[in-house]
Amino acid sequence: AQVFVDAGHRFLGHVSGPLDVDTSRARADGFVETAVKLGLPEPVVVNVPFDERGGSDGLQALLDIEPRVTAVFSTSINQVIGVLHQAHAMDLRIPEDLSVLAYDDLPLADFLIPPVTTIAMPLGDLGREAVSALIEQVGGAAPQNRVVDELPRIIRRESVAPLSS
Repeated sequence: AQVFVDAGHRFLGHVSGPLDVDTSRARADGFVETAVKLGLPEPVVVNVPFDERGGSDGLQALLDIEPRVTAVFSTSINQVIGVLHQAHAMDLRIPEDLSVLAYDDLPLADFLIPPVTTIAMPLGDLGREAVSALIEQVGGAAPQNRVVDELPRIIRRESVAPLSS
């Protein structure tokens, strides 16, 4: 949400994953909570599949609910492909009319038009912690939650821009 606020956006939307997926709920809750703490109206959240069709349908649903949305956070890179597709079909220019941010920084993000700003997770650290936890459990230890100290970071590309007047 901060990325959008820094660019002057006030009406945000979130194309989230299915409600029965814990990470979908956690990301949506965090996005909404952060936006509200920053003094924005509560973002519109739609829950759709993690695929391209979900992203396309999700953007349409967001804009049907709140046509003033100028910035969209997508839960997956697959969804963002659908968001970009639907924006094009609606004659919305990215980022001039609609800024877009996607979760998960994959090389594909550089090849989309426009290249998509993403949230990069510390995958190396997460992988090391997962392997350590697995080795411990194979050795008989009880499962435990693990904490990775490195925070996610924003990889700025061309899909987020200041709100045009």
